[in-house]
Amino acid sequence: MNKFTPLRSTLFLVVMLFAFACTDHSMPSPPTLETLTTTMNCHDLFTYRLNVVESGTMPVVEYGIVYSASNPLNPTPTVESNTKVIFTDTFTDGQKTKVGNPDCASQTYYRAYAILDGGTVVYGNIIHFSND
Repeated sequence: MNKFTPLRSTLFLVVMLFAFACTDHSMPSPPTLETLTTTMNCHDLFTYRLNVVESGTMPVVEYGIVYSASNPLNPTPTVESNTKVIFTDTFTDGQKTKVGNPDCASQTYYRAYAILDGGTVVYGNIIHFSND
């Protein structure tokens, strides 16, 4: 019976190593953004608002509001083609605001955005504002 003890000890050690070597790996998750209604006053400043619903686990290098208010009007504004209002607060869960100069137009389409490390862009919902 003593000659099986080293074999049993080794087998027990191998089983324990396999058991603790198997760990769950979580996939990185992008942030979730919500575009909130912007306070627009053409005679004063605009207050841009967004909500970081979930900050995710992927690094964000820039975030804010992107909008289209000039011809040609783009109903789906993108960071590549339209005007950005960059927020400087730390990117964490919760509502964020930024006061900026007005870009008064008869119509404006805007939405929240976040640029991830690596260049991928995540967008929030689109809001349409009309002075008509």
